[in-house]
Order: sequence, then structure tokens, then C-alpha cells
Amino acid sequence: MEREGGVFLDTQEDLEKELNTFFKDLLEEPGFDRGGAIENVLRFKPRKIMDAQNEMLLRPIDRQELDEVVKQMEKGKAPGPDGFTTNFSHEF
Repeated sequence: MEREGGVFLDTQEDLEKELNTFFKDLLEEPGFDRGGAIENVLRFKPRKIMDAQNEMLLRPIDRQELDEVVKQMEKGKAPGPDGFTTNFSHEF
């Protein structure tokens, strides 16, 4: 990728920095605080997860609970993009 001025960017880090800066400059509205507008919109958004549910979701994972869930998974399925089937999880 070539930056203004003819400088070529060839590392992943340089490309990421350049793209982040470009889109930040393009989309940012300096000096404009949207905090009040966001709060106003969120007031009317229905809550899908209540506080008690959120606490349950954020608690540490219990090893026994994890083992039970893995054992309940259907054999031969690949639940994620890595391609490992549930057979792998059952075995290891």
C-alpha cells in the first residue's frame, strides 16, 4: 500500500496503523459529544438480559459444569471453525 507522498507500507503493523488513522480521520467528529444522544436512545431500548442473568453469565466457569456440557454435545459435530469435532473434546 502506498501512503501519500509515495511512501510504501509493507508490514502488517504499518498497514493497520495507516488504515486506523485514515478511517478515524474520515469518520470522527472532533469536539462533538454523542454521550447524551446515546443515553437517550438506550433509554428506549428494551433490556434483554436482566441483572441476575448478567451476573450468572459473568461468573467464572466451573470445571464440573464445563465437563457436563461437553459430554452432552452430539458426537461427530464441529461446533467451531477450527474443524475439531466434539469427539476431540470428549476424548481430551
